[in-house]
Amino acid sequence: MGFMNNWAGRSIAALSAGLIATALMIEAGYAKDWLINEMTYRNNGAYVAHFNVRYNHQGNRCSVYLDGQAYTSSTDPNVTVDLTSDKFEVHSGGSGCRGAIPDGAEVWGKVFITEGEDKSCRKDGTRFIYIADSNNTASYRSGGTTLNNNRCKISDKD
Repeated sequence: MGFMNNWAGRSIAALSAGLIATALMIEAGYAKDWLINEMTYRNNGAYVAHFNVRYNHQGNRCSVYLDGQAYTSSTDPNVTVDLTSDKFEVHSGGSGCRGAIPDGAEVWGKVFITEGEDKSCRKDGTRFIYIADSNNTASYRSGGTTLNNNRCKISDKD
């Protein structure tokens, strides 16, 4: 009888520890969702880049940009995108992507490098969710040359 009580006690303790660990992992997952309403991109590389905002909407993978806020150059390596705008131009994804980004959409950056490789800024374990009144910024950067060390990186999250 002592063996059964001891075994049952250990099983309950193990189950409790497993449930607590699962709850902590779920909480940690939520900690990686960042609510934003703006994106910035800094090109530290030796190339011209075109920065787009990506999101999924009604079965379309949308890639959009704001006219005048997409290209970097040697004289202006920075791009700032106000996600609350309703004037996005469609780079790809069809007419369903025109206009405003839907509130609550997961958003991420994509860098199109002139004469080089295109780089997604979407990173495993970190999600940016567009919320119009969030007042936070996701910042990206890249460097290197058109074909080397030009990976898009998250530089900070406000």
